[in-house]
Amino acid sequence: MQKEERERLHRYLFFGIILALLILSFFIIRQFIIPLISAFILAFLVKPLFDIIKRRTNKTISALICICLIILAVLIPIGTIVSQVTIQAYQSINDGFLSNIVNTLSENILRTNIDLSGLFDKFTSVLINLLTTALSYLPSLILTLLITLLGVYYFLINWDSLEYALKRYLPFENKDKIAKEIGETTKQMVYGTLLVGAIEFILSLTVFYLLDIPYPFLLSSIIFILAFIPSVGPSIVWAPLAIYYFLNQDYTSAIVLIILGAVLVFFIETLLKSKLTSKNSGINILVMIIGIIGGISLFGIFGFIIGPLILAYTLKLLESAFDAH
Repeated sequence: MQKEERERLHRYLFFGIILALLILSFFIIRQFIIPLISAFILAFLVKPLFDIIKRRTNKTISALICICLIILAVLIPIGTIVSQVTIQAYQSINDGFLSNIVNTLSENILRTNIDLSGLFDKFTSVLINLLTTALSYLPSLILTLLITLLGVYYFLINWDSLEYALKRYLPFENKDKIAKEIGETTKQMVYGTLLVGAIEFILSLTVFYLLDIPYPFLLSSIIFILAFIPSVGPSIVWAPLAIYYFLNQDYTSAIVLIILGAVLVFFIETLLKSKLTSKNSGINILVMIIGIIGGISLFGIFGFIIGPLILAYTLKLLESAFDAH
């Protein structure tokens, strides 16, 4: 009896040590959770290119080439855009141009006394605080970028084994189906929404510069973020601008902005996104909005994509768990 009690005590002690180690490990890696999630997303993005390069060389060189391309094509442009958006967001509050647009629409279209310009200034202030907070932690940001790039390298060279392990430990019978659905969801978020948002950003930025509209980086960045809200998202920016210029009798700018809106909504949002994504992998718009808002508040500037992804994964796994029972 004493032997059985000792064995039981040893077993409890062992599980207690495991639990303590898991808790300590969580506190050690919790500040790196976001960089690792970002690394997974970036690795997923460049995985097709990695596979192509791997045919001509080994995994290590292929992964290093992909990381160099990420730095050149993603990190440097994002750093430039963030700095420009921060500057223009500060200028927009002092200049009052965007507040003037909101006031004009409120007086002529909405016929309301609600202080919409004040609400807009608060939104801009939140955006500024978000960006400046990220810039104020520059040493930490550099470390985060290094962890992210190392994570991309690790994920790429170990992708097959990681995929096998994830499928193996999924507690469901239809593992391949669930893995495929999660992959389709990620593909929609990354290839669909993110790529479409980038195209909308570039197109909007070009049009705003040609029309000499103030704060093109700020307005285009808002369009990029709102691209995660299907169809109506970018309309929140281009439609008020078109109405404002129409009311101020700048008909050329108004017509060009309407054409831009038609291209964004009907060609890019509808046609291009449908070709890039699967119809069966759609994410509920409410999940998208809650994921974006909650993701930004929890994860910071990259939360607009991490938040919806986490919610989508959770819903897929819960749905599979209920189906299994």
